[in-house]
Amino acid sequence: MSSNAEWVIAVANSVLAVTIVVFGLQLRNDVKHIKADHERSRREKAIDLLEMYATKVHENSPGLRFSTKLLSQLNENNYKAIWNCDPFEVEEKHKYLIIGALECDINKLNLKIEFGRIFLRRRELLVIRSQLVGYLNVLEVVATAWKHNVADREIIEDEFDRLIIQQDGLRKFCDAGVFGQPSFRELYGSILERKKRSNGKPKVA
Repeated sequence: MSSNAEWVIAVANSVLAVTIVVFGLQLRNDVKHIKADHERSRREKAIDLLEMYATKVHENSPGLRFSTKLLSQLNENNYKAIWNCDPFEVEEKHKYLIIGALECDINKLNLKIEFGRIFLRRRELLVIRSQLVGYLNVLEVVATAWKHNVADREIIEDEFDRLIIQQDGLRKFCDAGVFGQPSFRELYGSILERKKRSNGKPKVA
């Protein structure tokens, strides 16, 4: 083989090597851009979900706020009764929560009260259940996006950390229901576990 031929082959090999390197760098750069776009998209989705959540909660306030507070005063049998709209009674001291949940004028509200007990009838329970189920459905949408990594998981966990953990009654009400809201329960468990790990870390002096 002549020296010219060897030189041509060497140059060709060098060009090929450089091309491969350039292609590899370009591919890596493209992957970084795609990953960055996906991460930005997930962050934007998380913000959209937070906006949707705030809007839905505002639309159902103040009744929803009182309904969730009422849950913290009830037991498992009461949760099941709400799901089924089966009448039950509560202590009269919870009257303000019931009035708030039903969003009624106290003078127009015809509650049945006897011997310090309030009897919640089907018509009242239908209103309370509707608020709570609607709220759980909103949380399930957010949690499903978190579960499947459609929205930024860290943003969702940070924003719903205090909100969800403080609503243990809502989680128990969810467990007593027929729908289950699996994504919400998984998000609740994840945030609770993260809280435990955080509390277990030694404090920095």
